[in-house]
This record gives sequence, structure tokens and C-alpha cells, in this order.
Amino acid sequence: MPCKKIRINNILKKIQSAKKPVEDTVEELSLFELLNLQTSLEEGKKQYNDEAVLSAMHNDPEAITKKYDFQEFKQSYPIIPALCLGASYEVVDMMINTFPEAVQGEGDILHTVCSGDYDVNAEALGRLIECCPDAVQKQNCKGNTALHIACESGAAFGVVKVLITKHTKALVMKNNRAETPLHLACIRDAPLNVIQLLLSKSPSSLWIQNCNGRTPLMCAEHWNASEDVVMLLKKWSRPSAKN
Repeated sequence: MPCKKIRINNILKKIQSAKKPVEDTVEELSLFELLNLQTSLEEGKKQYNDEAVLSAMHNDPEAITKKYDFQEFKQSYPIIPALCLGASYEVVDMMINTFPEAVQGEGDILHTVCSGDYDVNAEALGRLIECCPDAVQKQNCKGNTALHIACESGAAFGVVKVLITKHTKALVMKNNRAETPLHLACIRDAPLNVIQLLLSKSPSSLWIQNCNGRTPLMCAEHWNASEDVVMLLKKWSRPSAKN
């Protein structure tokens, strides 16, 4: 019996060793498939894979140069959904170096990526602006600059900081409703650190009135901004406020 058992075990080992390792037969997704996600939804943001996008671009650089009908961006180059999904500096840098035409003279790409509930990477955004520096100064049909749009959309601190650094004058620029970025941030009830940043970079914005005669503080109160935002604005409104 023991000998028979040993022989059976040996046979099983040979069978197992003869088996080829199971290879990963899952095909790599194309650049379009990797970026064709719902950029404004949390589920889409979680599905984004930066390493896979880099790999896809290395395998097929030409894909960067084509326009696609993405779920949220029709007839757009890959760089737009990539930025909105939070693509790294490395991804955006490769896209721009491979095909700079995608961001040069191609409409308001900067305005687009600042206009929604997107996870834009601040460093990647800075790379985009380096390629088209005039974009930060441009105003759309409503008179909004990219900074206005970002503040109105509730953009993250890092994004707002980059936009201010690249075009400080936008802090006091008014749109068609005489609103500054601070007005829009207060109406949107933007994150407290964003309000603080806007105030620290342009304290005089606190006293600018919009077309309805409202200051940013009045807008915050009118649109029921958080108590913390209202308190911060009131603090800066005091003559003795220094920071």
C-alpha cells in the first residue's frame, strides 16, 4: 500500500509539473477604453488607472493624436478626460510632448477641465498652462476666467492655487455680472481653505460689489454659505484684520 501511494503521488506531481502556468490572457485596454469613464462621478474616478494609461500610450502613441467620442466629451482628444480624471503630471506631459496640437488652438481646454466636479491634478494643470499660457487670461462668453470657473465649480485648493500663481490679476477681474472669483467661491460655498487663499492673495476683493450691489460676504449670507465661511469673511472685514 505505501508503495502504491508513493507511485500515485509521483504521478500527480508529474501531471502538475507538466501543466503550463496560467497566463493572464486579459488584453490590455486601449487608451480610449481606459479614459472613457464618467469623469464627474466618484465611480469613474476610482476606475481610473494612471499606470495603465501610461502603458497604453507607450504601446500606441498614435492614440494620443486622435479624437474620440468619450462619454462626457464628444470629439475630444484624450488629454481632456485624462486631466478630469486626475491624470498625473507624467501622463499629461507625455500627451503634450507627443501631440501639443491637442491643447494649442483647440478651444477652451483649460476652462473645460476647471468647470466640473473633477479630480484635476494641480501639477498636471500647471503643465497644461505652461503649454498655453494665454489660456489663464482668457474670458468666456460670461466673462469668466479659468479662476472664476474653478471657484464657481468648487475646485480643490491646489487647482485654485495654480491658477492664481499663473494669473494673479484674475483675482480682481469681474465677469459680466461684476463678480470676482471670491464672489463665486462664496456663492458656491467653496472649501474654507480656498476662501482663505483668495482673501490672503487679494484682500481688496472683499469690498468689490457685483451687479446687485453685493460684496462676497453678502453673497455668502444670501446663498447660505457655511457658518465657517461667513465667520471667516466677517473676520477679514474688520479693519484690524491682518490675516
